[in-house]
Amino acid sequence: MSPLSVEAFRTLNFLFEILENAGVDAECDGYSLAIDLPDGRHYLLNYHGVTQQIWLASPLTGAHHFKLHEGEWISTRGSDTLMNILETELAISLS
Repeated sequence: MSPLSVEAFRTLNFLFEILENAGVDAECDGYSLAIDLPDGRHYLLNYHGVTQQIWLASPLTGAHHFKLHEGEWISTRGSDTLMNILETELAISLS
């Protein structure tokens, strides 16, 4: 398992624990995280090993890809982070 795979696994499981503690319906198998919100929105995050990225499918803003840079998953479309996008869209603190 590559260091990036380990970091992606850690990140997805960290998010899962926070979401579960906040009462959000979520399922995680290590490499994929599915989030189902009460208002019917569904999110899917997964680790894409070939590109070494975390991918996010959002019902609000579409597809996002994130590369690990200096300990943070940064969008390949700009400078936003995975955590910032999720905090904004889910209206929940992930810190």
